[in-house]
Amino acid sequence: MNPHLPSIRSQMTLRVLAGTAVLLVASSSFLGILFHQRIVEEYDDALETRADALISVLSLDKEVLDFDFNEDAMPEFAAPEPEDKDEDSDEVSFFEMLLPDRTSLRKSPSLAEHTLPWSTGAPPEPDEPILWNSRLPNGRPGRLLQVEFTPELEDADEEEEPPEIPGEDVDHVLLPDHANLDKLRVVLIVGRSREDLNETLALMYASLAVLVVVVLGGIAVVLRRALASGFQPVDDLNAQLKAIGPDSLQDRIGLEAPRQELATVESAVNQLLGRLSAGFERERRFSSNVAHELRTPVSELRSACEVGGRWPDDPKEVRALFEDIHAVGVHMEKIVEMLLTLARCENGAMPVECERVELAPLLRACWQRVEDEAAYKGITVDLKTTGGLFTISDPSKLQVILQNLVDNAVGHGAPNSVIRCSATQSGSSPVIRIANQPEELDREDLPYLFERCWQKNAARPDRQRAGLGLSIARALGDLLGIRIEPKLEDDGTFVVQLILTGVET
Repeated sequence: MNPHLPSIRSQMTLRVLAGTAVLLVASSSFLGILFHQRIVEEYDDALETRADALISVLSLDKEVLDFDFNEDAMPEFAAPEPEDKDEDSDEVSFFEMLLPDRTSLRKSPSLAEHTLPWSTGAPPEPDEPILWNSRLPNGRPGRLLQVEFTPELEDADEEEEPPEIPGEDVDHVLLPDHANLDKLRVVLIVGRSREDLNETLALMYASLAVLVVVVLGGIAVVLRRALASGFQPVDDLNAQLKAIGPDSLQDRIGLEAPRQELATVESAVNQLLGRLSAGFERERRFSSNVAHELRTPVSELRSACEVGGRWPDDPKEVRALFEDIHAVGVHMEKIVEMLLTLARCENGAMPVECERVELAPLLRACWQRVEDEAAYKGITVDLKTTGGLFTISDPSKLQVILQNLVDNAVGHGAPNSVIRCSATQSGSSPVIRIANQPEELDREDLPYLFERCWQKNAARPDRQRAGLGLSIARALGDLLGIRIEPKLEDDGTFVVQLILTGVET
């Protein structure tokens, strides 16, 4: 395992965690904004309730403002006790009543000689309060409300009573001389510490942050275990693959309860192992067959040399010796050339030059080259072709394919049998069919027919054949796009069918 390669598990973990973190942060931020607005709204509602309570106890009686303020009913505005002055209780609130020209009319006992800040902003609507944050006289952060209103008038039907002196049961606020009683407007400023609000908001955001961290940590743990469990079949697959070597290609991968995704991988790997096993087996047979093909001519060369060494002065023996050596050399050269041709075909190094080719003359030329061998074995040929049948192909390579198939039919055909060959049009492609009666061939032999150097009976070597003709025919067929389909019929007739493409008629 290369430690520098990226891990699927780590990549999946990072991507899932990153995606989850983005979703959690986005959702937490959204919830935080909603909760923040809701908490501040409730805080402001409480502040407005206090302002409404103060406005409700204020009324205008001629030149005097009656302010029925009771510290017992509103203890938050009371002056702190001497022993509590240094503690600055969070419950302490402040208010101040002023005229629009900022003339102070009345302050809360908690405000003492201090004043509250004045808002320079405009209200959203007339008689609507303005809310803002500012420092309170005690130095703490505060939330302030400022509203301008018209005091209610005392009921005119009530019996007039002389104004009472300030300081008795009803608190009177004397208006300055410049106050316009007909259009009297009073400004009320109410302040309240927002430390408890800030603590609530901080606790909320801290809780959301902790929730995000806890959820991400939990997801990381769960994801790690889930990936470990999910990738266990991959580890099993890897272990089984490492145990397979060149000598154990027949083994197959077997996972216990494989997942759907790995089931296809398991099937593909087993199919690959099957192809590799078959390929290695073919290579072994090929090596064995080539060694067998070359052993015979090499033995003949050695024997010829031994004979030549015994009778070096006999002209007739020397002449016969050189004839045998020449025949052996031709046979070996033929094997090498066929192997080179096969290698070039399989490597795609053989050029293809296509042209319009008529099939009937090409087939007749191929059969003329084997007339003598066919006559020697008593084999007759029944050739049926359709005139004017053409295809687009490489003529030289197509002739090699047909010649090898014809040679194989005659060379392995039973004596005194009939070989039937036909070229007809089938659909959009011409089809060539060669049928003969082989001397010995079983259905089990069909998969090996096109292997290199394969022969049915390797104990009976044939100097004229190296077992490469059908292999070259198949390789050239693949190069030209020609399908070669062999089959053995029930009566023992061996049929090779060629389906050509690129037809012109």
